[in-house]
Amino acid sequence: MPTSDLLIRRAMALLTHASACRDPACPSTNCRKMKVLFGHVARCQGAAGCITCMQAHMLLRAHAARCTCCECQVPACARFKQRRWTRAAAEAA
Repeated sequence: MPTSDLLIRRAMALLTHASACRDPACPSTNCRKMKVLFGHVARCQGAAGCITCMQAHMLLRAHAARCTCCECQVPACARFKQRRWTRAAAEAA
């Protein structure tokens, strides 16, 4: 049974892959599933109460907390990083 740390690392790798993947015939079924998730989050009207969106946002926030890439292609990564930096600056002031 994979550890939770391993599962998180795999999810982060898949998130990064699916964000950059432009191959419509990508052999990874998980890549397609992640792209479907991105589409759901972009279109969902009930984001505040949608379990799927909440889970996706947790994954995106976890990615942004670890991401050091300035030009990251993961959806909302820059926005989540900016929020974290703004919050940290406010706490430091």
